[in-house]
Parts: sequence; structure tokens; C-alpha cells
Amino acid sequence: MIIDSQGRVFRTEINITNAYPLNRVNGYPEIYIGRKPWGSRYANGFGVEFPLKISNMSSFIVSFYICVESLDPSVIFNIAADAWIVRESIAFKPSTPPSNGDLEIMVWLYRQNLNPAGRKIGEETLPIVINGSKVNATFEVWREDSVSWGGWQYIAFAPKGWGVRCGTVAYDPKLFVKASLKYVTFDITNHYLLDWEIGTEWGTRAGVASFMWIIRDFIIVPCATL
Repeated sequence: MIIDSQGRVFRTEINITNAYPLNRVNGYPEIYIGRKPWGSRYANGFGVEFPLKISNMSSFIVSFYICVESLDPSVIFNIAADAWIVRESIAFKPSTPPSNGDLEIMVWLYRQNLNPAGRKIGEETLPIVINGSKVNATFEVWREDSVSWGGWQYIAFAPKGWGVRCGTVAYDPKLFVKASLKYVTFDITNHYLLDWEIGTEWGTRAGVASFMWIIRDFIIVPCATL
């Protein structure tokens, strides 16, 4: 991984021929704003101060350029945002892991050899901007009621009939948080959004993991929507 802080470029290159174990997800190289539940401090900026209470959070726009420059066709792979919506006791107690009663959401933009965890439970059409053009994109909604390694609930928005492997993307995370209220099985209105992450999940079924991607120009625009 190479980080050019002045040019705001994050490059990830992996080339492994004997990856082990053979997992659906072996890693998730990423950048993020806010704090992951296991983290000790918030990395805030751009005028957005996490954690954000769901009941009164304002809209904000996430914008970035991402390009998968090479990808072995056998690799399990996606481009996805990840975010955590957790109880107050976790939002204000760093390094506390999520569990039953917390929610992980993901917003996928591209996938290869991979579906989200759980099962498909619906579809949502939400606006996003791709390469400067606003589109109403259809997402499949998948849910895992309780992940086996932590007990939290998981909801993913995965692209249906489209994908962005290379391009500039912008969207309002609040729209996905709001949509998740229809599908989560418990009340999250008094929960807090901890962060917003952008990266790629990857795994392997054949021991080969070869890909390279870059992300640049990651910005947050506070108090704005599409």
C-alpha cells in the first residue's frame, strides 16, 4: 500500500499466489473518516464531526475517484463503503466492539464473484453521481440478522445491473442510512453513525489474489445532498 498524502492518492497492490486460508473475505484495504468501533479515537475532518446521532443527523456528500486498474478474474472482490451504526455506549466508549443491537451497513459499487452476506430482502432506488451524471441507481438489499463472529446485524446495498469499476462517485450516506431503517429489525433512531469507510473486500477460492487499485480526491461536503 502506498499513500501520497499531498496528492491525496491511496494505492493498493496485492499479488499473492499461495493465499491461505481460502476465505470469502481475506482483507479490506480502506480509507475512512470517523472511527471504527475497535479504534481508540475519531479521525474527523471536512466539517463533519462523528459520531452522528441518527435521529438528527444532517446530510453530507461523500465524493471520490476509484479505479481498479487490474483484477484477476478468479479473485473474490468488491468496491464498497462500510459504516457502523451503534448504541450510545459504544459510540462514546472507544475500542468497544459492536455486538447484538448494533448495525453494520455497506454500500457496494462493484462486485466480482461475490454476493453480500445473508439473503436478499428487497430493492431500493437511490440517487448517486457517476462521472458527473446523476442517476437513480437500483440496489439489491441484503441482510444478515446476526453475523456469526460478532452478533451485530448487517445490511448491504449491492448494485443491480450496473457497477463502477473505474470512475468518480458521489452520494449522500444519509439516504442509505434512512433506507436501512426499513430493513433493520430493531430501532436505531437513537444510535450513532461512527464513520464512513471506502475500500475493497477481497478473498480467494484458488489461492490467487492479484489486483491493483487507486483511490484519490476523497472529500466530504457537509450539510449537502444531491
